[in-house]
This record gives sequence, C-alpha cells and structure tokens, in this order.
Amino acid sequence: MDYWPLKPEARETPIGLSQATALLARVGHLQPGALAGALLNILGEHVALAQCVVFAYPPEQSPRLVSYADRARTRELPAISREYAERFFLEDTNRLAMHELMASRRRPLSDGSEAGAGRLDDAILVHRQLPEDITHADYRAICYDQPRISDRIALLTHQDPQAWLSINLYRGREHGRFSTEEIQCIESFAPFLTQLARLHLRCHQYDNELGPTLLQRMRRRFPSLTRRDMDLLSGVVEGQDVDQIAQAMGIQPGSVQTYTKRIYRKLGISGQRELFSLMLSPVSTPAN
Repeated sequence: MDYWPLKPEARETPIGLSQATALLARVGHLQPGALAGALLNILGEHVALAQCVVFAYPPEQSPRLVSYADRARTRELPAISREYAERFFLEDTNRLAMHELMASRRRPLSDGSEAGAGRLDDAILVHRQLPEDITHADYRAICYDQPRISDRIALLTHQDPQAWLSINLYRGREHGRFSTEEIQCIESFAPFLTQLARLHLRCHQYDNELGPTLLQRMRRRFPSLTRRDMDLLSGVVEGQDVDQIAQAMGIQPGSVQTYTKRIYRKLGISGQRELFSLMLSPVSTPAN
C-alpha cells in the first residue's frame, strides 16, 4: 500500500497571499457541489488532472459524497462516485491507510500516553492508488477503466476527531501517471486544499444540519413532543412565517398560534426567544 504522511518541508503552499485570502473568504459561500471544481481549478493550473472527488467519512458509516468535478471526461461521475460509496469503499486502500494511521496514533508510549494524541487534526496522509493495485474487478472497471483513469492521489485528513475527509485527485490516461515532481507539487498544495475542504464542509454542515440537530436534541429532552409538535418546531427553526407553517402542516394560520402556545406550555416557556435559548442550552447530566 503506497501512502505516506505529508512531509514537513511540503507545508509551504505555492500560492499568493491575496489569492489564498480571497479563496478562504469565498469558500463558505460556494454551493455544496462547487468545492471539487474550485480545488480542481487551483491545482489544475500546475498539474494535469481529470477529476476531483471529495468524500466525508462519518464514524461507522459509508462515505458521503461531498463534491465532484470532471473536466468533460464523462457525465457518469456522480453515478460512479455513488457506486464507490455504496459498493467499493471497503475495497479502497484509502480505508486501510486511515485505519493504520489511527492505530499508530493510539499505540501507547512508555509513559502510558498515546502516540501523537491530540495531533490527528494536523495529520495529512498522501495515498496513491494505481489501477493495478485494485483486485476487485468491478471497482477497477467502474471507477478507473470507464472514466479512463491512470492514477489517483488522495489527500486524507480529519474533519474532526471522529470523521475523515478525503480529496481524491484523478489523472487521465492521456497524461500518463503522476511524476515525482507532480506529486511533490500536490504535496505543497495539500495543507491549503485540505483546509479549504474543512472550512467548506463546516459551513455546509452549519447551514444544513444545525436545524435538524437542534430538533433531535429537543425530541430527546422532551419525549412528550408529538410528531405535529416537531413539524411546527421544524418550521420555526427554518425561519418560516405563520402562513408558511400553516400551509406545510395543512392547517389554518390561527391554528398555528394555538399549537405554538400548547408547545410552549409543554416546554415551560413563554416565547420564541426562550425556545431558541432552550434549544441551544447544554443538556444537564443527572447527578449520580
């Protein structure tokens, strides 16, 4: 398996300060699917690339497709990426590289501490996979032969202590395989590219997952809330007005006010400000 930690000397990114600042400022406003295209454009000025695919790896789950970009090779990249996440992830040596890094960081040292504890968020693995490295025939055919891919470099890092993030950079057959100099160029960009991906994903998670997360917390804390209660609270969290909530729930606007008052009584609050305060407050742990 061909992978290695990013070399310390590779951490100086060959990108101007003004360009880097502009990209960092813009990354939070990119559409969810635009990240891979931005990464492909940044690196594609220096290294010939065919595709870029970004995956997130939630704990104990299949990879989640974050973003993809293709330089007019195939319209099938979304389907190929989904097939990878659903069928072929376990065949990818990316997974083994991530597991081996985690295991090495958890090996106890002589003082009883774990090797590299607290440093996982800084770690970047560079992993190379060639078509002949893949023993699974369907994986190789669908993900490499069909889009005419000759080489892949993956940048593996942590999104948070429990979740991995991978930036997969694919080379087309017409350009041969990555040279040593090209791999070194990718390494020099790796810290900046992975930080862009982390920031983008965090912004996307905040925009798209905060509301459901708050609602799940409320349901756990207040089991007496009914499905209709949760429907109404969902509309409130999404910023809907009374008419929008009424339409979504199939009730009259006046009934929304009645439902809202009943929910407030269940929660022991008197208004929307207290509702949001309750949603965001930490859950108290019962004393033993």
